[in-house]
Amino acid sequence: MFIMRLLLRESLKSPRRTEQEKLFGQRRRRFIVKPRLQLKIAFIALVSMTLAGAVPFGVFYFFAVEELVKFNHPRIQMLLGRVNYALLAGFAVSCATVALAALYLTHKIAGPLYRFQKSMEAVGRGDLTHTVKIRKGDELKDIEISFNEMIKNLREKILAGEKLLAEPISETEAPRLKRGEVADGKAK
Repeated sequence: MFIMRLLLRESLKSPRRTEQEKLFGQRRRRFIVKPRLQLKIAFIALVSMTLAGAVPFGVFYFFAVEELVKFNHPRIQMLLGRVNYALLAGFAVSCATVALAALYLTHKIAGPLYRFQKSMEAVGRGDLTHTVKIRKGDELKDIEISFNEMIKNLREKILAGEKLLAEPISETEAPRLKRGEVADGKAK
């Protein structure tokens, strides 16, 4: 947990970049871009690893120690003490490794989600020239292609609509428009 807090604190200290750098830059300065999502997934991975590894090992260790204690030899007691410290250290290292691996993997998902969110905000403001760019190796590449295609289609439809509105009305359609006979470019 300490390592995750430290990573979160360090990622929040990173210098702020301009909106354009955030959207188009290929290298992220912050490793934790969606803290809630990334830490939640990292925590789930850590708990899963702990349960998957610690429960069977704990049962085995309990029965092995129970048998060794029956010998009641001072050297066995000393050896068990050393084994306990080694196991605790190994468990701490494995937990830290799993937490870092989970944060790295979530970074590959949370980063593209962050970019999609910022891109949707840009398109929502009316910027139909915007495209999503996801780094090589990140997940959600198929959604990037679909999103960019959607923006392209929207841009083309709006340009076609503007072109249609810019065209002058012919002399034959003008009198019918006044009488209400032409609707949506078709005669009634």
